[in-house]
Amino acid sequence: MNRFISFCLVAFASLVITGCGASRKAQQEQLNPKPEWITGRPSTGVYYVGIGYSPKSANVSQYQKQAREAALSDLAGEISVSISSKSVLYTFEHKDKVHSDLSSTIRAKVQQDLEGYELVDTWEDQLGYWVYYRLSKSEYHRIKEAKKASALSSATDLFTRGLAFVEQRNTKDALLFTFKSLDAVKAYLTEPLETQVNGKEILLGNEAFSVANQALSNIQITASSSRISAKRGLGVAEDKLTFRVVTLDGKPLQGIPVTASYSERAIRNSKAVSDANGYVSFSIPMVKSAKAQETFKVDIDVNALLSEATNDFLVRKVIFSIPVNSYTLTVDVVRPSVWIASHETNLGEVSRSNTMENALRKRMVTSGLLVATSRESADFILELQGNTVSKGQTNSFYQVALNLVVKLVKQDGTELYVKQITDINGSHLDGERAGQEAYNEAAKRLSSYIFTEIEEAMFK
Repeated sequence: MNRFISFCLVAFASLVITGCGASRKAQQEQLNPKPEWITGRPSTGVYYVGIGYSPKSANVSQYQKQAREAALSDLAGEISVSISSKSVLYTFEHKDKVHSDLSSTIRAKVQQDLEGYELVDTWEDQLGYWVYYRLSKSEYHRIKEAKKASALSSATDLFTRGLAFVEQRNTKDALLFTFKSLDAVKAYLTEPLETQVNGKEILLGNEAFSVANQALSNIQITASSSRISAKRGLGVAEDKLTFRVVTLDGKPLQGIPVTASYSERAIRNSKAVSDANGYVSFSIPMVKSAKAQETFKVDIDVNALLSEATNDFLVRKVIFSIPVNSYTLTVDVVRPSVWIASHETNLGEVSRSNTMENALRKRMVTSGLLVATSRESADFILELQGNTVSKGQTNSFYQVALNLVVKLVKQDGTELYVKQITDINGSHLDGERAGQEAYNEAAKRLSSYIFTEIEEAMFK
C-alpha cells in the first residue's frame, strides 16, 4: 500500500513539473513570439531576401557571425546567375567534370561581391539566433552594371596592350596582359562582355581566350637530340640537358618559364626561364636508376605565367584548358664500369690467388656493373689492400690474421667509401693455407654486406 502511494506521488509530481515546463515555454512564446519572416519566408518582387540561422553556443560573436554569413549565402542563392552562350565559360559549363566546380565558384563570387544589402531584423530564443537581410533588386543591378562597366574598361585597356605585344612578337608580355584582362573581368566571365578594341566590336572574354590559345600554342620546346646516355652512379651535366624555347617557325623566345621533371625522381632546380636566345639548361646530380631507360620532360610553366597575372580560380581554369607543347628526352641508363686494383699479400709474399678480386668480379657481374679493362677507362676504381700476419700456433694449427682496407673512388679521385677491417682470422696446419683461409673469409664478407655498402656509396 505504501509503495502504491509513493508511486502516485512521484507520478503526480512529474505531471506538475511537466505542466509547469510547458506553461513556461508557452509564456515565453507569448512574450517573444517568432516573427513572420521565420515562420513564413517573405516573398517580394522588389527585394532579394536572405534568412540565416545558427544554434547558440558559449561564443556569442561566433554564432551571430555564422547566422549573418548563412543569411548572406541564402540571399546570394536568390540571385539567379546563368552562363551566357556568348561567354567564355559556356563551353566549360557543358563539361560534367567542371560543371560543379564552376557552379560553386560562381555562387561564391556572387556572395563575395554583394553590397548594398540591409539588415531588416534579428530574433533569438534560448536555442538559436536568426538574421534577416534584404537587397533591393534595382540597387543590386545598378551597382553591378556600374562595377562591370569599370572592370570592362580596365580589361579592354589591358587586352589592347596585350595585342600590341603580339604584334611585337613579345610572347611573354602578350600572355601576361591577356591573362590580366581576363582577371579584370573575373566577376563577369558568365556574361558576353561586349566591348570595342581598335574600332572592332568583340566579346572580350572569348577574344582574350583565343589570343592566349594562339600564343601558348605557338610556343614549342626543342633540343639537339631526342635521347642521351647517362651512366648509373654519375650525374648528367647541363650541356646534355639544354633545351630551346622557340616559336613554331623557329624564332627564339625570351623570358618563357619552363619546368622539368625526371621520371626517376624529383630534381632540384627544376624551374628555369629562357634566356635571350631561348635556351634553358638543367642537370641531374646523379642517375641512380637500375632501369634501362628513364625520361626527362620539359613543359611550359603556365602556372608561373599565371601567377604573375591572376590567382582567380575561373581564369586559371580557362587557361589551363589550353593544351601546350612539351619535349620529352629519352635517357638511356648505361651501366658504370669499375676497375679493381687489388694488392693481396700472404705472410709477406704476394698472393697469386687474387681471392678478393675474383669474388668481387663475380659479384659485380651479377649486380649489373661492368668490370673495366683498364684503370683509365673506368668510372670508378675499387682499391683493395690486404695482408696477413702470423699470430703463432695453437695445438699445431697456425693462426693468421688478415688486415684489409677497401676504398672506392671516382675517376676524378673523389673518395666515396673507405672501410678498414682487422683480424679476419684463418687457421690451418699449414701457415700459407691458414692465410688463404683468412682471404676466403674476407671474400665472403666482400661479396655480401661490404659490397652492399659499396653500391650504396656509389649510387647514393
